[in-house]
Amino acid sequence: MPTRNTIVAVLVIIITVLLMVSCPEQPERTYTITYQLDGGTNAADNPSTYTAESAAIPLHDPSRQGYTFAGWFSDAGHTEPALTEIPAESLGDINLYAKWSANTYLVTFDAQGGSAPLPPTSTVTFGAVYGILPTTTFSDTGYEFDGWYTATNGAGTKIEATTAVGTASDHTLYAYKAASTYGITYLLDGGTNNASNPGTYTIATATITLASPTKTGYTFEGWYGDAAFSGSAIPDIPLGSTGDLSLYAKWSANTYTISFDASGGFPATPATKTVAYDDPYGALATTSRTGYTFSGWYTGAGGSGTLVESTSIARIAANHTLYATWTADSYTLTFDTSGGSAADPTAKTVTFNSTYGPLASTTRTGYTLAGWYTGMGGTGTKVEPTTVVETTADHTVYAKWTANTYIVGFDSQGGSAPVPTSRSVTFNASYGDLATTTRTGYSFDGWFTASTGGTKVESTTVLATAADHTLYAQWTANSYTVTFLDTQGTDLSQTTATVTFDNAYGILATISSARAGYVFDSWFTAADGGGTRITATSTVATAADHQLHPHWSPLAYTVTFDAQSGAPSDPESMEVVYDAPYGELAITSRTGYTFSGWYTAAGGGGTSVDASTLVTTASDHTLYANWIANTYTATFDAQGGTDPSVAFKTVTYACAYGSLATTTSTKTGYDFGGWWTEEDGGGQLIEATSTVTTYQDHTLYAYWDPITYTVSLDTQGGTTVSPDFKYVTFDQQYGAFPETSRTAYTLTGWFTGLGGTGTHVTATTILQSTGDHTLYAHWTPVVYSITYHLDGGTNNGENPATYTIESDTITFAEPSRTGYTFGGWYATTDFSGSEATGIVTGSSGSIVLYAKWIPITYTIGYTLNSGTNNAGNPSTYTIEDTVPLLNPTRDYYDFAGWFEDSAFTGDPLTAIAAGTYGNKTLYAKWTPTAYGITYVLNSGTNSAANPATYTIESDTITFAEPTRTGYYFGGWFTEVSLETMELTITSGSHGPWTVYAKWSPLYNLRDTGPKGGIIFYDKPAYDYRNDSWRYLEVSGMEMGPMKWIDDYTLMDAVGGTSIEIGTGKENTDLILQEAFEASNQNSAANACDDIEYNDSGIWHLPSLKELDLLYKNLHMNNLGSFSDADYWSSSESSVEMAWSLNFTTGVQNQDNKNLTYLVRPIRRF
Repeated sequence: MPTRNTIVAVLVIIITVLLMVSCPEQPERTYTITYQLDGGTNAADNPSTYTAESAAIPLHDPSRQGYTFAGWFSDAGHTEPALTEIPAESLGDINLYAKWSANTYLVTFDAQGGSAPLPPTSTVTFGAVYGILPTTTFSDTGYEFDGWYTATNGAGTKIEATTAVGTASDHTLYAYKAASTYGITYLLDGGTNNASNPGTYTIATATITLASPTKTGYTFEGWYGDAAFSGSAIPDIPLGSTGDLSLYAKWSANTYTISFDASGGFPATPATKTVAYDDPYGALATTSRTGYTFSGWYTGAGGSGTLVESTSIARIAANHTLYATWTADSYTLTFDTSGGSAADPTAKTVTFNSTYGPLASTTRTGYTLAGWYTGMGGTGTKVEPTTVVETTADHTVYAKWTANTYIVGFDSQGGSAPVPTSRSVTFNASYGDLATTTRTGYSFDGWFTASTGGTKVESTTVLATAADHTLYAQWTANSYTVTFLDTQGTDLSQTTATVTFDNAYGILATISSARAGYVFDSWFTAADGGGTRITATSTVATAADHQLHPHWSPLAYTVTFDAQSGAPSDPESMEVVYDAPYGELAITSRTGYTFSGWYTAAGGGGTSVDASTLVTTASDHTLYANWIANTYTATFDAQGGTDPSVAFKTVTYACAYGSLATTTSTKTGYDFGGWWTEEDGGGQLIEATSTVTTYQDHTLYAYWDPITYTVSLDTQGGTTVSPDFKYVTFDQQYGAFPETSRTAYTLTGWFTGLGGTGTHVTATTILQSTGDHTLYAHWTPVVYSITYHLDGGTNNGENPATYTIESDTITFAEPSRTGYTFGGWYATTDFSGSEATGIVTGSSGSIVLYAKWIPITYTIGYTLNSGTNNAGNPSTYTIEDTVPLLNPTRDYYDFAGWFEDSAFTGDPLTAIAAGTYGNKTLYAKWTPTAYGITYVLNSGTNSAANPATYTIESDTITFAEPTRTGYYFGGWFTEVSLETMELTITSGSHGPWTVYAKWSPLYNLRDTGPKGGIIFYDKPAYDYRNDSWRYLEVSGMEMGPMKWIDDYTLMDAVGGTSIEIGTGKENTDLILQEAFEASNQNSAANACDDIEYNDSGIWHLPSLKELDLLYKNLHMNNLGSFSDADYWSSSESSVEMAWSLNFTTGVQNQDNKNLTYLVRPIRRF
């Protein structure tokens, strides 16, 4: 029977077999090995992966130029032990960090013939800067030491103290002997140097040919070595020259021709003269002019420019013209009035060739001045204010007169409108027919010169009044009978009367009896006061016998107003008419009362009277004012107390107030003191029996007396105060407190509660509580200071500045400092002893702590913006380093500095100053190199708009036009020969430019042209960019008569010719071509083309409009010596006809080509 152990063993074997059958084999895992080489190159034998079953993997050394390998480490800080292998059975991806130490090399300094350098060698560290380098000197004239280079003769790389060591071996640096630079100073004596003259040179500079400077008005005669111009001129600086130079420009003044323009005077004598620049002009030409006095020679016409006298200095650097300036002469003009009043003025001064201006005034009765004439009686020439003075002597003008016509008006003097109302009559002639008119109640007596009296005017009367005037109709009034009517049966003194029209009625009939309540008023032309009122003085206006009617008027009485204690009435009395309304009544007022009307008896008795009441009292009488007393509202203001029993009451003026608001009103801290008419107990105390004297709504104010309380003082352990209480009045300040003290504590004040609770009370605190009370002293323990010397750092906000004996234990927190790591707090400046970590409870006394710091290393990155960095610029720094920044380079750009942002804000950095911190990215800023633009102006003056420089980034530059007196601009060219016009510098260009200005002389219309002819046309809006010519010049040679073409029947029409200005040349060429092809015929065009008038092959036959310009611009101004005859144009109108122009009439004609006309050649340029 098997044993128990045997059974267990069998089971184990079975289970193992089952597991092997059911579980598949797991794949082997691969791990990555990453090598952080820090600029080095890995060994080829170092694997990049491994597995868990790999045997131990030896690690091989990488390589790095200029460095020695110091081991592989598992951390970037190289703090763990160095690794030589990856142990067997390792697991997981692995990062390996290469550690390097920079090599040192020996640098030898080769002076290359200079003095021995000290020291002759130096040890440098790869990647670090070379540091201070030795110097050497050279004895060779014209040479100096220019630094150390990696190769001889200045080849290789120049090494500075800040250059980083990049050669991974011992090496030699070679001194470079460079040619010394010497300055050249140009003493120009007011001139302008030539831009091609250099400012410096060296012994090795090729021979410099000195260019000539310029100076307005002078010719350059050479460069000299001293101010006295001794010896010979210096044409160049030869190769091999040394030393700074001073060169003096020598000048000779130019001589210019001065022309004298008499400006309308007789030709100047002499016509021209010469003068040297900067010399006086000397004797000037003489001239004269009829009617003018010579006032000097000027550089501009019409007295413009500058006055030139014999002593004036010539400073116009060109031949120029002086223009005579004239002052017109003055003469006396006398006025002869020819029978008029004395002239005002009798004479005046007039100026030759100016207008006469305002003329004298004069008058003559009945006449109008018709003007002033040079002859008597209106003979000669009429002189107006605008007439130009042409008489060169004193002279007289004579008044001419014209008789006036006047308006005679007719005034009918109350008659009908005259027919006519007026008429015109000539002075000293008869009046003629006069107007007619009629007048009711009158007989017409005739027309007179006055409304009454005067002289009677008939139709034959001669007009002697020298003004518009009026004739007046005069009349005789008619007589009529008036009858007086008695409508009341009263007795009349007379029943009729005789009256004269338009005269007073005179004595009227009287009535002997009266009418009750009325008085007889007057007689009227109609009953009941109708029509017109008639008195003895009334004018009779009825042109017939008529009746008068009596009229009666009511009587008037005086009413007196009694104001009944009110203000005096306005008015105090007034007049009223019986049986009529009273009308507007008097006004009055009474303080404290309201007016209730006027009554016929006092106290409102009798009858109330208003404006519409009819007057029924037939005598003078009195009206009485009636009054009602006013009521007002009295308001009670508790002035901070509780509300009164009533807020207000109604009171009656001049009566007692009666019961007032009850005095149960209260105010905390105060006793009630009654009701007053003003605040704070001001004005009058009001009681129930007080009389109301205020005649408006008003306020009564409560008055309150403040209460005084006892305040006890508890010092809470402080020294005892005496007395230990004080009196304080409600709403008043507490006042000063007695002094108390407590050992080791500071009194913080008196409080209404224990332990500083309640309200803090000071001497100025206002008492606002009621009742006696106690104040308690409050104490605080003494505070000790904690001083932190941070050495530029910033303290941690958790570090307290003070503590007391009662403070809990304090643990110091770490401060911070930009650019540093904190190294602990210490009680000493040299950080000796133990680090201070805190203050335990129960400590006392002030404490001083010193922070210890360790600087941080930062990186420097360079964004070069297409530039190339300087190898000497470092990649790291600390806050304590000063790092000079070296300049990078970039083609066509100048370096403008390193900046800390891509927008280049702020100032550029030349170094990273000590105190700077943080990783840095520096941005290189570039400014495009400015290239010079030289303008060779050929005696012109440049435009201010033309830039002196440009850059590769400039927008396309279009050159502006310069100016030159007497010339017009013909474009900018890139060579002296003026062959290639260039008007722009295209954007993106680089390198210096030189452009040359092209000029052509300016001509005025009718000037002599360059070929001896006359200028007769200047093209408007000439543009040298597009136009090949500007002026038209006619030759002085006249040809013909000749045919337009020998025989037009032998050829077709020329075709294509034009009549326009500027087409004569093309017309001529077409005619020549067609004539040549048609039996080589001669033509007027051929004659023009063949002439040799100061040049040949440049003349042509003018077009029709060009021919018209010759007529208008020259012939009409008596220029060009043209004949009064027909001239051919080059403009064809048909196969048989061509255009001509008659120089007698200016008429253009289409004439047969076989006719013979004159020909005048022209040219364009």
